Amino acid sequence: QLFVISRIIDDVLASSKWRFVTELLSAEIITWPQPLDFQIADLPPSTSNEMFSFFDQVKDLFGVVIVSQPTKISTIGLIRTIDLLRVKQIPILGLVANQDGFLNRLGEIEYQFLSPRVDLQKVAL
Repeated sequence: QLFVISRIIDDVLASSKWRFVTELLSAEIITWPQPLDFQIADLPPSTSNEMFSFFDQVKDLFGVVIVSQPTKISTIGLIRTIDLLRVKQIPILGLVANQDGFLNRLGEIEYQFLSPRVDLQKVAL
């Protein structure tokens, strides 16, 4: 079963999105089928109100997969997210480097960001 809320959330004022997400995840608004096999949440980077609300509402997580860009600015949020997950004792199952590079027409790997590339594996350890 798939439930997508991105279109609903786009219409909510930015200042009240985190409260909306909290209410949406609570049992009073949506009755989630139990048990869920997977729940995928695209949360803002760092330790945002949405992330705190999500982890407060969702119980019995098997673990999370983190997706981050390999840039210095993204690394700041990544470190905060990893620290939060460790404090809440939520296992990190994997780390995906998003937009890490692409093959150009010459078959060479190109990196699209101007900032220095960061090794996310080293950051996560």
